[in-house]
Amino acid sequence: VTGPAVLTQAFLRRFGSQAKQPSNDLRIRIVNISSLLALQAMPSWSLYSTGKAARDMLMKAVDADAKALGQDVRTLSWAPGPMLTDMVREVFDTCPDSGVQASFKEMHDKGNLVDLRSSTAKLIDQLR
Repeated sequence: VTGPAVLTQAFLRRFGSQAKQPSNDLRIRIVNISSLLALQAMPSWSLYSTGKAARDMLMKAVDADAKALGQDVRTLSWAPGPMLTDMVREVFDTCPDSGVQASFKEMHDKGNLVDLRSSTAKLIDQLR
């Protein structure tokens, strides 16, 4: 959580004032990759859920700060859904909660994991 917060604040200190000058076309868009687990607790995911929830709140706070300063800064917490990533593959093999592990395996077996390319295309559409 600290890394994204420090990086975001450093970026906005450097470029934020330029995003409010009428003669400047700079628009700042900050995307946070979020998760349903930022809102919903799941066994064995406490640290992940806490980090995602904190980053979601960071984006809300950054948005509020930018509005108060009249900056053209927009934030988006994008929760793409469960995708077949290295992290999900690790869940298949090492998640200590058998129910969570079975749930992810079932999503995989039924083809219910979100396609990475499809999610990326939807995100790009949102940013336009």
